[in-house]
Amino acid sequence: MAIPFTCPACNASFRVKEEMAGRKGKCPKCGAGVVVPHSGPPDAVQAADPPTPLARPRPPVEERVAASAPADEPVPDRYGADEHWDREERPYQTEAPDLERLRDYRIDMGEWYRYSGGRHNSAFMGPMIGFFFIMWAVTFAMMMLSMVFIGYLGFFLLLPQLAAGPTIVCLRQLKGQEWKFGDFFGGFKYYWTTLAIELLAGLMQLVTLAPGFILLIIAKQITDAMDIGPNPIFGFSALAIIGISIAATVYVWFRLNVFARQIMIETQCGPIAAYKGSWRLTRGHFWGLFGSFMLMLFLVYLIAFVTCGIGLLFALPRGLLFWNAAYLLITGRKPVEP
Repeated sequence: MAIPFTCPACNASFRVKEEMAGRKGKCPKCGAGVVVPHSGPPDAVQAADPPTPLARPRPPVEERVAASAPADEPVPDRYGADEHWDREERPYQTEAPDLERLRDYRIDMGEWYRYSGGRHNSAFMGPMIGFFFIMWAVTFAMMMLSMVFIGYLGFFLLLPQLAAGPTIVCLRQLKGQEWKFGDFFGGFKYYWTTLAIELLAGLMQLVTLAPGFILLIIAKQITDAMDIGPNPIFGFSALAIIGISIAATVYVWFRLNVFARQIMIETQCGPIAAYKGSWRLTRGHFWGLFGSFMLMLFLVYLIAFVTCGIGLLFALPRGLLFWNAAYLLITGRKPVEP
């Protein structure tokens, strides 16, 4: 049985499940804290804390829908969530995902692509092209300085933070939040975390590759000691070991890193928590996500190849929006309509 009530802060009518009676929550419209009554008329709800002056406004069209909706019917919500509005069950668009309570999802590249277009793409593309040239200039400078030790340090101490900037801007654009060009350099706010994520990623690749190469070295020592000449069986075995090692490395890297940067940015967590979150998000969907990721990269670089590199300036921003829209939808939050 549903309990109807009216929010004292914004006068919007809602219904919640009976098990919410007596619990504290937030109004999905204005964000004011309320306590759901056990029974009684909709206006029996009591405010738990005063309305916040920073409450997120809703579009006028939704206000008209809320005002005209009967008290015994749920008010449509632009986030596509059900009528149980508990914060733990329904993450808001601007909040970080609750990775412990995520529901299953489906791979829908068409939906990801739709949310990456329109005004999102037009607003993001120009600044991203400008940032691309800045990042290219920094990379070129590091390559020139690589003749001395400081150049190699630059690759590790600057590029991970610069690479995080487009993800920050993509998430803000897709959520409908304001951003400026300086946010492309926002990765430096998470300096040590982004650095740790990249360094640990490289370390994990070495760890997963090491067993295969150790086996090859041992096998080579045995064949040399036994004075065995060229052997096709040994050659095929070596290729199989190398292939398995590379496949294991790709599998581990993808599951740990594909969404680690987004999780770190949204939850302000450390590298280990970001890896755990990415691993949880990819559980049961490795092949679908990996196939989508590889198809996206293939199309981006195909466009770049066909256009002699010029198309990369236009395909890369769309690809970044595509993958960050996928992340938001996978974590149960719809981006703002493009």
